[in-house]
Amino acid sequence: MKRNLTATQQNQLTQLAVMMGIQTRYHSAFGTEIDASAESLVAVLNALGVPIRADLANINPVWTAQMRVMWAEAADPVAVFWEGRARNLKIRHPAKTERTEVRVSIREESGRTHDLSFTLNRLPVSRRMKIEGELYLERSIPVKPVLPLGYHEASLVMDKKRMGKVLIIAAPWKAYQPPRTKRTGRMLGVFAPLYAVHSPDSWGVGDLTDLGKLVDWTYAMGGDFVGTLPMLATFNDRPMVEPSPYSPVSRVFWNEIYIDPRRTPEWALCNEARRLAELPAFAACVKELQESDIVDYKNVSRLKRTLVNEMARCFFERGGDKTPEFIEFLKLKPTVLDYARFRAVCDDTGKAFQKWPERLRDGIMCPGDYSEADARFYLYSQWLAHTQLSELARTAKRDGQGIYIDYPLSANAAGFDVWRERDSFSEAASAGCPPDPAHVFGQDWGILPLHPTRIRANGYRYVRQCLENHMRYAGMLRLDHVMAFYRLYWVPKKLGAKNGAYVRYAMDELFALLCLESHRNQCLLIGEDLGTVPPEIRKAMDQHKILRMNVQQRGLSLNPKEPVNPVPENCISSMNTHDMPPFAAFWAGLDIVDKMKLGYYGRDALQDKLKNREKQKKVVVDWLVKTGQIQRKQAKDLKAILEAMLRWTASSPARVMQVNIEDLWLETHFQNVPGTWKERPNWRRKCRHGLTGLRNVPGVAALLADLAARRRTAG
Repeated sequence: MKRNLTATQQNQLTQLAVMMGIQTRYHSAFGTEIDASAESLVAVLNALGVPIRADLANINPVWTAQMRVMWAEAADPVAVFWEGRARNLKIRHPAKTERTEVRVSIREESGRTHDLSFTLNRLPVSRRMKIEGELYLERSIPVKPVLPLGYHEASLVMDKKRMGKVLIIAAPWKAYQPPRTKRTGRMLGVFAPLYAVHSPDSWGVGDLTDLGKLVDWTYAMGGDFVGTLPMLATFNDRPMVEPSPYSPVSRVFWNEIYIDPRRTPEWALCNEARRLAELPAFAACVKELQESDIVDYKNVSRLKRTLVNEMARCFFERGGDKTPEFIEFLKLKPTVLDYARFRAVCDDTGKAFQKWPERLRDGIMCPGDYSEADARFYLYSQWLAHTQLSELARTAKRDGQGIYIDYPLSANAAGFDVWRERDSFSEAASAGCPPDPAHVFGQDWGILPLHPTRIRANGYRYVRQCLENHMRYAGMLRLDHVMAFYRLYWVPKKLGAKNGAYVRYAMDELFALLCLESHRNQCLLIGEDLGTVPPEIRKAMDQHKILRMNVQQRGLSLNPKEPVNPVPENCISSMNTHDMPPFAAFWAGLDIVDKMKLGYYGRDALQDKLKNREKQKKVVVDWLVKTGQIQRKQAKDLKAILEAMLRWTASSPARVMQVNIEDLWLETHFQNVPGTWKERPNWRRKCRHGLTGLRNVPGVAALLADLAARRRTAG
């Protein structure tokens, strides 16, 4: 690409980028302003489907074409009516048609309709645009009816021709807020990745039965919820093993590895499944998987599948797929048959869908393209996951706030969602983040970004499916990288994370979806707002009552009067996250040493960083002593320091407090080191103490009971 652009070319490129929602300049986490390079802007424009050439030779006709596309649409595809109240709809048209009559018909979810009629030239003009000599106008159509909360459709007709449809999202202004009862005033919960939780009854990985046991234990300790990582479908075997819960095959379907085959009617009815489970070879495999410190996804998956295959055969032979409950499940998950077939073809070919024959890539499948038994396994497994999660959610919400589920940013590039919803993604870039103090090279997460224009055009069909799927079961939902509801950092292929650019999304519309679905499912929302956060997103979170995150290990300072950042009310507060070292590792500076080993800085910088950490620790300890939270003789007692920090947080006004279960026994191994794939055993390490051993860890029960009591009177 030419690097010496003329001022006119640079201006045209900037205008085109802004028109397509690209942020050409942003404030970095280092306090500087970063201008996206011309190379980055061209690459991101191409990823958005704008065919701009590297030398900008075609920028004028491309700009004109994009403007025509924008103004040729009679209306935006989506409109938000906060609290269902009247808001103007926008309509665009050539100025020469200004005497035309326009009719608007609004059809509510219930079927009720509202018909409105106007003459264009009597409506106020909000914008004008001249394209190659032709003038276009944008006008405002007043809508007086107050609509009930929900999804409605407006149809526009001009000159007896249907001009377009608009999805109206009539949403509550604030996300769902649980009533403040004795249990849900200031909430306390524990966090553990489900794959890492284990018991003598599970087969090498935590399952939904284990999660239920952890909920029961937490409630018995006085807690209100249990948080975990995404439990979505991942590639556990063919065509690859990709254990990251943030790179799921789908955000609509659950991971088959977490079902408990013994908690099903078919377990009692299927003699062959029980016979296989009683074989010495099966018991030996279970023992080996249980004794491993690392989750062996491939072999756990294969072990469970040998039994579930037989149970699926039994289920379908006995007509389980004809029951009213299963038919209702198919209505609830209308794409589950496609999902089952997709996974069956993956098993058969052993390849990512990008390497399939063209017909299969395009979604045209015939019975001979896959094993019917494989497809039935996946269909039956999703049925089991749904029934077991539903039962767990009902029980957990009855006795507390429920389970806290994590909602990942996107899906695996080779997964089902991308295959079936190809139009909703951009396959020419990946999502990531620019350089910041924690990740000086930036990050390329390898997952595909949603295409902002196309997801609007289809009425956020895919986004709604994903949100509904999570909130149906969750009492609390954590929105990973909540900034993506406003803007997302796109990393064009082969340019590297330093050379990306931010692409904006329709935040008002996405927050309306969040607020509406949270009320429909009575689900409390939490936004992960760590990293480079624009002020717009935090303002919107505060307005719509979406809890922010307060992480103590990120909030330490050298200020002796305030060594830990104050904890606000509208937040969930914790010592750390799954992307951070547990408290004991942080206190020992193991994360600093690890980043040096990964090449984030040289050995010469190591001692300075360790010394700075020691200064932070001293300030914190002196403050804890001065405020009477520990005694001076406990200055080097790590357990006492952790407990004092937790008690201080429990007494804060934070709406929600979450405790990493591994901190309770001073774990030093990391669950995940961001930016590493092969270098670290991310998403595989089991908790040192299983559910049985957890009860025997000294002081845990008393500490959690004390934290729960403080939470009841906090703030």
